[in-house]
Amino acid sequence: MVENEAFWKKSPGGKNGHKEQGLPWEGPEMVRRDGEPHRGSLILFLGEAVFFFSLLGVPLLGLPWIVTLPWSLTVYLMARRDLRRMGAGLMDPLGRKPTEEGRGYSLFALVLSLVFALFWGLFILYLSRAR
Repeated sequence: MVENEAFWKKSPGGKNGHKEQGLPWEGPEMVRRDGEPHRGSLILFLGEAVFFFSLLGVPLLGLPWIVTLPWSLTVYLMARRDLRRMGAGLMDPLGRKPTEEGRGYSLFALVLSLVFALFWGLFILYLSRAR
C-alpha cells in the first residue's frame, strides 16, 4: 500500500475516513462515465452551417433569415443545455470546447438573423406607409 500513497494523497476528501485523504475516484480530474455522451461535434457542425448560411444572407439582402433565425436559436439552445449538463456532471465534458465553439457560431448567426429580420420588418413597414 505504500506505493499507492502518492495516488491517495492527490485526491481531495476524507469521506468515510478512508485513508484520511479521500477516495482516488473523487479527484477533480475524474468524471463519471455513466452520463450522456456529448454532442459537441454535432453542435459545432450545425453552428458552422448556420453561420455560413447567415453570412450567405449578406449578398442576398438577408432573405435566408427566415431559415437561419429558428435554426440558430435551436443550435444555441442545444449548446446551452449541453453545457449546463456538462457542468452538472451529467454529460461527458470532453465535448465542452466544440460545444462552446458551436454556441458562438450560432449566437453570431442569431444576431445577424435578427438584424436582417429587423431590416426587412422596417423595410416592409416603410413600403406600407409610403402608399
